[in-house]
Formats: sequence, C-alpha cells, structure tokens
Amino acid sequence: MTTDLSWNGWVFLLSFFVLAEAAALVLLVLRCRKWKRLAAANAENSTFYRAVLDDLPGYVFIKDADDNFRYLYMNRNCEQLPVQEATGNLDDDILFAGEAADIRALDAEVIRSGRESIDFRVMRTRDGRKIEMKIWKRLLIRNGSRLLIGISSDITCERELKRQLAEQFRELDASLQDEQSINRCLSLLATTDDFDSCAQFILEELGNRSGADRSVAYLFDRERREVKRAHEWRRENLPVWPSRVEVFGGEKFDYFRRELQ
Repeated sequence: MTTDLSWNGWVFLLSFFVLAEAAALVLLVLRCRKWKRLAAANAENSTFYRAVLDDLPGYVFIKDADDNFRYLYMNRNCEQLPVQEATGNLDDDILFAGEAADIRALDAEVIRSGRESIDFRVMRTRDGRKIEMKIWKRLLIRNGSRLLIGISSDITCERELKRQLAEQFRELDASLQDEQSINRCLSLLATTDDFDSCAQFILEELGNRSGADRSVAYLFDRERREVKRAHEWRRENLPVWPSRVEVFGGEKFDYFRRELQ
C-alpha cells in the first residue's frame, strides 16, 4: 500500500512538472507572439515616421553630438544636395574643408549653449543650382545621448522676391529723384533768361545725379567741323581741363558726331 502511494505521488509530481513546463512554453509562445507584434508595430511606426519626415517640404537631419557630429539620419529631400550618402559620415567627408569647419563650430556652440540656432547658407544641388537655405538647429537629449536636430528650408524664391522688390524700390526712388531734378531745371528755365546760368545749373544737376566729378557741354559747329567746350561744372578742388580739350576738330569731330548720333 505504501509503495503504491509513493508511486502515485511520483506520478503526480511528474505530471505537475510536465504541465508546468507546458504552461511555461505556452506563455513563452504567447510572449514571443506579443514581442513579434510589438516589433512589427514599432517597425510600422518607424516606417510611418520616416515617411512623414520624407514628405516634409524641408530638409531634416540628425547628428550624434557624442560621436563627432556624425550623421544618423537625413530625409529624402537631402538627396537633392551634393552628398552621396551622409548617414554615418561627418561634414568633413561630404563638404569642403572651410565650410565643414564653419558648420562644426556652429554645431558645437548649439551643444555648448543649449540654445536654438538659425543659420543662413548657400548650397548647391546635384544639378548645379544654387539654393539659399535657412537652417534651424537645436539640442535633443534622449536616453542620455545628445542629438543635434536640424531642419532646413529653401528660401531662394523668398530671397529673390525681396531682392526684386528692393531693386524696384531703388528704381522708383531714382525715378522720383530724376523727376525732381528735371522739375528744378524746368523751373529755372521758366524764371530766367540767363542761358549760361541755366546751362551751369543743369550740368550740376547731371553731375550730382550721376555721381560724376565733372560735367561738360560742347557745341557742334558743322561749318567749321569743330566741337567746342561751352560750359563746364566740376567738383571743388578739381583742376581745370587743359586747353587741348577745349576744341576738337577734324577726325575727332567725326568721332564725336558718330558717337552722339
């Protein structure tokens, strides 16, 4: 009787251990399936976030500040820039030495200060176009690692529009000043009969508007085939022109006539 109970006890213990191992195996399988689902979800999330970054209109990059600012990531737009494969490389590997040193100094200052940075830089695309970039950088600390996050935008059209507007304003201002100058000349002509004074005033206006040091008016004498200096305005402390440029005749007369026709 004792022997039978002992045998039943061993059978019970053995059955218990087998069931426990089976239960542990089932739990392990379930955990593996859960881990697999989590890994798939993480991969899907990673793919989704990368797709979002790739679809952004700007240029996004991440550098490892603890590994000499080595590139960890660049989005798809960065493929337009003249870099073959930036991930895993340094700025020294993909940029000119002077430019790389300048960028390295800016990156180090962002990490040192912890403050955001905005930089403006001209880059070349693979097809040779020059684009003006506005680059925003900041420090991100993740799991004890220091990362430099950078986002760039193409501001070429914006800068070009500003330049065109500035040029149009300069042209408008020049036109207004020309109009004022013409009005002053016309006002003087309408109020005086002194031709010499009017001519001198007009030459002065022309000199000041053009930034010249000297303005000269010549008279053409077709019968004598001569060009004679009639009036001159010059800035202070400038010498008087020598007598040899008072009158031009012969071939020089023909030259002036051709040039002024």
